[in-house]
Amino acid sequence: MNVPIEIQLLTNSGKQPAASSSITITEAVNVGAESTTEKQQAQHINGVWTNPVTINKNNFRFKSLSTWSLNIAVGCNHGCRYCYVPDTSTNKQASKLREFGITDPDAEWGEYVLLRPWDGGRFNKSLHEAETTGLDELNPDGNRAVMLCTMTDPYQVLKGRNAEETAKLNRDRLRLVRNSLRRIRDYSTLNVRILTRSPLATQDFDLFKTFGDRLVFGMSLPTLDNDLARIYEPNAPAPSQRLKTLQKAKEAGLHVYVAIAPTYPECTEADIRTTLRAVKSLSAVTIFHEPINIRADNVARIQAHTRSIGRALNTEVFATPEAWRKYALSQLCLVQKIAEEEEVADRLHLWPDKSLKSKAGFQKMVMRGEAATTGRKLSAIERNAMNNQLNTDFAAVDSWIDSWHERISEWPGKQPSQWVRQQLPEFMTQLLKAA
Repeated sequence: MNVPIEIQLLTNSGKQPAASSSITITEAVNVGAESTTEKQQAQHINGVWTNPVTINKNNFRFKSLSTWSLNIAVGCNHGCRYCYVPDTSTNKQASKLREFGITDPDAEWGEYVLLRPWDGGRFNKSLHEAETTGLDELNPDGNRAVMLCTMTDPYQVLKGRNAEETAKLNRDRLRLVRNSLRRIRDYSTLNVRILTRSPLATQDFDLFKTFGDRLVFGMSLPTLDNDLARIYEPNAPAPSQRLKTLQKAKEAGLHVYVAIAPTYPECTEADIRTTLRAVKSLSAVTIFHEPINIRADNVARIQAHTRSIGRALNTEVFATPEAWRKYALSQLCLVQKIAEEEEVADRLHLWPDKSLKSKAGFQKMVMRGEAATTGRKLSAIERNAMNNQLNTDFAAVDSWIDSWHERISEWPGKQPSQWVRQQLPEFMTQLLKAA
């Protein structure tokens, strides 16, 4: 493999990068949904992580996003209250994070970003390993793609203690992303999936275009309600900014996709329909969706944040496994229903959580719902009488979930799979009517 010319980057030694960059301090500070107070800036932890940027095989199942992940940092400034990353990543690195003054990676999520250093040799090695991975070792639904990023945001705004530090951090972040992308483009045949919430991605649209059909660009767009999004995603750019960025990407000739994920409990039918109609105009390659799934302490994070800002949210849907299951199935069902009505269902890709396949959990949800409706505990005879119908309903819902888990998302220039969308089970339709 030929080794490309190095682009100077932040290293563990703190080496000063070159000053040239298209990012400005004003852009870095103003692109966020909310400004950060001096107190918040002082509390925010920035630094350089120990391990460099590399391409790593991921363990995604039933997502059809990628086979590999490329994460430029540990932590994320957006601090989305529902985020699952602390459960899958940072909590497992708690001992190392303590060296940076981070005592609770979950509770402090959104308050630290540790950029990974650059090591050209290590990156080249990981790129070569990914490029030469056998077909039998690939995620079957991963489209042989590298995803930037799965544990952080590649175009987030990093905020330092002063303007000079802020500018430097964002220059370093941008160079990490660009150097990685150029090497993937020039020294492999891998595909690339970009996922971000930041309009700063427009800075790299010209670079994205050089990939042709090898790159898809996407953004998370759970809602178009800026006020509601600000509660759940306090430091992320507003949804209205993200939609404009997606529109610019489409105008620039990029292949775009959208993750309407996760939809909040407060996302009504009207809210979701508004979002889907806006997405329809983009002719998205794929439209992904999932509700909020319970991971680690993300519910506690949501509740703590709502108390701190004096807002009441519908956190009752997370109170019990049965309540969450009803909310999750209802939202998945609602999105499919609206997508069919708005004629975008051919590109819809739902992500039902694998825990929804628990028959015992399904039975508890139905039984408790029936007890709540009748106002009394069901007798053993009544429960037995329901069993046959429960078995029938669960089999239909389970088959419906399996069908989504088998779906392979679209990729530009690639023949679509022969997957056929199942109709909503009758139980799901009734659940939606009752919601």
